[in-house]
Amino acid sequence: MNTLQNTALCIPTELSNIDNPEQQLPILPSDIKDKMQNLGWVGVGIMVALVTEESNVMMLISRQTLKHRAGTLGPLGETSKQIDGAHGLPSLVEQPLSTLYRGLGEELGVSEPEQLGLQIARRGGWRINQWPRGDAYPNQWNCAISFAVHVPKESEAFIHSINPHNDEVEGVRSMSVEAVLNDDPLNYRQGVGNWLSQLSIAGLLETSRANLVAVGFNDILLGHRDIQLEV
Repeated sequence: MNTLQNTALCIPTELSNIDNPEQQLPILPSDIKDKMQNLGWVGVGIMVALVTEESNVMMLISRQTLKHRAGTLGPLGETSKQIDGAHGLPSLVEQPLSTLYRGLGEELGVSEPEQLGLQIARRGGWRINQWPRGDAYPNQWNCAISFAVHVPKESEAFIHSINPHNDEVEGVRSMSVEAVLNDDPLNYRQGVGNWLSQLSIAGLLETSRANLVAVGFNDILLGHRDIQLEV
């Protein structure tokens, strides 16, 4: 186990960027839900910084839910899902890029995420953030696999043109990292400042193309049940 900056709960070795420096993103094991429960987390998922060519981040404008207030801003985030195994077989767990693929569709309305030309760090480009579950769930924490995805200018414009509206999102705004970190925290979902600072300090928001590769949406497996504990 490891405890990393910005976390007080222990992190499973499988999810640690320190223990898996050659991986692009962590690989969730089939028993991840049990591991999360044993360590005090209530769920696992992704929190993604969509970084533009101008080094801005694309922030989603929230609708009112149990997790956050209407109009607050936050990143693209999704709870990981799983498909329960049959006849004693282990569960099939949705991996981070599959969760990203689903999130781009569900939250941003992108029907073909593979056409966006997204890029991601070649290896070791994530951190684990202790993300608050939401306003109605005090002292409950999701294990947020946090990473940056770099968005070409034309894809940024395309996402803005969609102007997504759904049960959780009512728009998108591109903002500088400095503007977010210096703004009133009440304009944002719980945890945004901590999360964004963590990625910025780690250098994961930098737009240098030298260490970036195309996001490979191959072998996409989409689960149907949240890896979330009922507490």
